[in-house]
Formats: sequence, structure tokens, C-alpha cells
Amino acid sequence: MASKSFMMPYVEAFSGLCDSDESFAQGVSQMESLLESMVGTPLLKDFMCSPAVDKSTREEVLSKAFKKANFQELVYKLIVMMLRKNAFSHYPSFVSLLREAADERLGIVRGTVETAVGLNEDAQEKIEDILKDLTEKTPELSFLVKAELLGGMRLKTKDISIDGTIRRKLNDAKLALKSKRA
Repeated sequence: MASKSFMMPYVEAFSGLCDSDESFAQGVSQMESLLESMVGTPLLKDFMCSPAVDKSTREEVLSKAFKKANFQELVYKLIVMMLRKNAFSHYPSFVSLLREAADERLGIVRGTVETAVGLNEDAQEKIEDILKDLTEKTPELSFLVKAELLGGMRLKTKDISIDGTIRRKLNDAKLALKSKRA
């Protein structure tokens, strides 16, 4: 993945220049916010990447927008550097790598929990507590309802995959019966 190796120096530079974990987390959040804006507003990405827009004009507009949004100056400077180096087309990859670096630095494990029915707060907290004990990291989980699972639960993180759904158990039983017939 060329984009990953290309973007790692930017990730490492940003991480190293942030003077605290709080500042780093805030900067990552601001980078993610900018990415969301770009996804929701294709004209913004066109403006940022277009060779037809004069670099000084682009930087002036960005400076005003970043000050109005109260973004960290370091975030602004990194975006400008990426634009000057014609690296901004790799911004989505950069943000993804930055999120991974932030999670590692801040001790966060992200994942999803899928169930056939919604879980109440107590059940969600128990799952988070188990994951925290297992990983020794702070869980940031998304809880999704997927009726096709029939029952049980599926948990996925970067390093853990547990499928305790009724759907999987039925599929396993079906495969076992087929192999016995053969």
C-alpha cells in the first residue's frame, strides 16, 4: 500500500509535534472533521486539490476557515504542507493512519458489536468491561442491530473477532452434516 508508507512520515511528524495526548487527540478529531466535510462536500476536495486554484489563494482561504473553526495551528500547517507537496489526495489514508496511531498512543480499542436485538446499557457496559479486561485498553464500541444474525453476538476489533451468533452456529451445523454425508 504505497499510500500508507507515503503517509507515515506525516503521521509521525504530527504525533511528535503535539505537546500532549490531549492536544494530539484534539488534532486527530479536527483532521477527522475535515475529512467528513470533504466527503460531504465534494467541491471542498476539488478546491483543495485543484491545480487551477493558486496556492497562495488556497492557503489564504484555508487560514481564514481554520481560524473561524478554531482548529489548532499545527493542523493548519500540516494541511498546507500536504497541499504544497501535492500529497493531499492521500488525505483519507493519512486520517485513517492517524486514527490508528492515536488509538495506540491513547490506549483505545475500537470495534463493533452486532446483535439481533438492541442491547440495553447494562449489557453494553458488561461487554465493554470484558473487552477492557481482555485488552487492557479503553473500548470505543459501536453497537449495531442486525436481525439476520437471529441471536447471539458478533464482536470485531482490529485484533479480535468473536462470532457467537446463532446464524454462525447454524451454518457450522449445516457444514458438519454435509461433511458426514460425504
